[in-house]
Amino acid sequence: MEQPQRKYVKTGSRIRDMCNDVAQADIFNAFILACIIINSICLAVTWYDEPDELVHVMEIVNLAFTGIYFVEMIIKLIAYKKNYFSDGWNVFDFLIVMFALIGIVSEMMFNIKVGALSTVVRAFRILRVLKLIRKAKNLQKILN
Repeated sequence: MEQPQRKYVKTGSRIRDMCNDVAQADIFNAFILACIIINSICLAVTWYDEPDELVHVMEIVNLAFTGIYFVEMIIKLIAYKKNYFSDGWNVFDFLIVMFALIGIVSEMMFNIKVGALSTVVRAFRILRVLKLIRKAKNLQKILN
């Protein structure tokens, strides 16, 4: 059963209203879904004893995707405020982004290697693909 959609009422805050417009935009959501798919593919492109160049490139790609997901989270936090946390997927995304940022900061600033934790966070990031399945089910209902 579909849940009722919340109607957004303009707040008068240009930044919050703009963030809401961006967060609700189909092109923004399509971009994020494309990032999730590409990120999942990138996470799958790894093997034992892979070349150091590939490891380095994948670290840069991981940083880029973490940055994209961080910006998505900030936009939605500004737009939805505390309602951001009423959606389970947003809470999941928030935790994944926070753990990824903690790992990045730990390695860059304190030289603490969190390789295993980083791998676990990346693996959980793949679960964002489940969003696609949920959206596909909703799309299927519309088409039917």
